Amino acid sequence: MKHWRRALYLMQTIEGLAGGLIGVFIPIYFLTLGYGLRDVFYFFIVNNLAILVLFLVAAAFAHRFGFAKTIGLRLLFLSANLFLLFNLKAYPNAFYLISLLSAAEIAFYWFPLHVIFAKATDHDKVDEHVSNLMALPALAKALLPFFGATITALFGFKALFVVAGVFYMASAVPLLFVGHIPVDVKISGAKIIEYVKRFKKYFAIETLLSAVGEVEGYLLPIFLFLLFKDVMAVGAVATYLSLGSALFTMIIGKYSNHGNGRAFLRAGALSMALVWLARFTAETQTAFYLLSVVAGFCGVLISVPFSSMIYRNAKDSHVEDFIIFRELPISLGRIALYLLALLIASSIKWSFVAAAVAYLALIFI
Repeated sequence: MKHWRRALYLMQTIEGLAGGLIGVFIPIYFLTLGYGLRDVFYFFIVNNLAILVLFLVAAAFAHRFGFAKTIGLRLLFLSANLFLLFNLKAYPNAFYLISLLSAAEIAFYWFPLHVIFAKATDHDKVDEHVSNLMALPALAKALLPFFGATITALFGFKALFVVAGVFYMASAVPLLFVGHIPVDVKISGAKIIEYVKRFKKYFAIETLLSAVGEVEGYLLPIFLFLLFKDVMAVGAVATYLSLGSALFTMIIGKYSNHGNGRAFLRAGALSMALVWLARFTAETQTAFYLLSVVAGFCGVLISVPFSSMIYRNAKDSHVEDFIIFRELPISLGRIALYLLALLIASSIKWSFVAAAVAYLALIFI
C-alpha cells in the first residue's frame, strides 16, 4: 500500500505542475479568441454533465482493463484535447468537442486516482495521507501560475499548452510501476439512492464546495482578467493561493487526525465567507494578492478534513462505487454555479457573494 501512495504522490505532483501552468488560463484563452462569457459558462456546463456520464464509462473500462490502461487512454483524450486547444482558432467549431474531451480525460484520470488512494490509505492516518497528497502538488505548483502567465505574455497560449502537455504526459509514468490493482465496480441506481440517503450531510457539503471551488478556480480569474486586462495578475493570484495552501496543509493534516476535523471545517467556512465578502469590495491587485494568501490558509481548514471524510466514507462503503457516486453532488454543484453565472454574466462579481453565502451554509450542516 505504501508504494501505491508514493506513486500517487509523484503522479499528482507532476499533474499539479501541468495544472498550475494551464488551469486558470483556459477560459481566458477562450475570451481572447472572441468567445463570450456565456459561451465559457455553457462550455463548463457541458463539461460537467459529460464528466458525470464519463465517470461511469471510466469505471467500466477500468473494471475490465485495469487502471494502467485507463490512464493510458486518458493520455489519448488529453493529447486530442490539447491539439484542439492549440488549433482552436483554425477549428472554432471544435469548442464543445474540447469540452467533451476535457471531460473524458478528467474522468479517466480522477477515477483511478481516487480509488487507488482510498484503498492505499490507513484508516487512522487518512488526514495525514490526504495532506501529503494535497501539499506536495500545491507546493510544486506554487509558482507555476506565475510562470504560466509569463509564458503566455511572452510567447502566447500555444507555447503554454506545449509545456503543460509535457508535464501531463509525464504524470502517467509513476502509475506504470505500482503493479496490478484490483478494480471491482458494482454501482447501480439502487446503490446511488442508498448512498444519497446514507451520506446526506456529505452530499450537501460536496455540492456547496464544488460550486464555490469553481468560483475560486475560474470565475475569480475571469473577473480579474476582465478587470485588469492582465494575465500576470491572474497568474499572481493563483500563485499566492497555492503558496498559502501549501504552507498550511501539512500542519492541518497532522492536527485533523486528532478528531478536530469538524471544528476546522466550520472555522474554515466562516473564514472563507469573510474572504469572499472582502474580495467583493476589493479594487486593487494588491488586495486580491493578499486575500489569495489568506484564502490559501483558510481553504486548507476545509479541504483537508473534508477530503479525509471522502476517503473514510469510501473505505467504509464500497470504494469504487462511492467514488462514482461522489461525482453526482460535484456535478450538481458546478452546474448550478454556472447556471447562476449565466444569470449574472454582466456582473460576475456577485458570484463572490454567492460563494460567501455557500460557505456560511456549511457551518450549519
